[in-house]
Amino acid sequence: FDGEVARFIPLAGPKHVAAVRLGASYVDSADRDRVPFYFLPYVGGSDTVRGLVEFRYRDENLAFLNAEYRWGVHKYVDVVPFFDAGKVAQDWHDINFQKMKTAYGVGVRLHSDSHVFFRTDIGTGSGEGTNVFVKFGPSF
Repeated sequence: FDGEVARFIPLAGPKHVAAVRLGASYVDSADRDRVPFYFLPYVGGSDTVRGLVEFRYRDENLAFLNAEYRWGVHKYVDVVPFFDAGKVAQDWHDINFQKMKTAYGVGVRLHSDSHVFFRTDIGTGSGEGTNVFVKFGPSF
């Protein structure tokens, strides 16, 4: 099961927006019907915790948080400082706010009036170096 919610809060007009996203995944696999590791939920990369390399931590359960401040510096360009946190665990009861992997950084979004078509993010703070992600499409 996967779930995700996002909220976009205008702060001072359309050029200043706070964006928050929460996500969770739960895998209920029997002993003989294990989910292959490459299908397990993960923390790390441009979709979860941007201070970690892509697919860094995997397990059966996942929770993550992304918070962004989207500042429109030009009609088609946003500068985006962000904070991310996430955690994976074998047991759902171990998913909590203790010992979450965290990261922070800044990104740039190029967009039209209705669609982000290019973004780059530089994330760090996780204790695992600095990561640069270049994607074609929105973060969330």
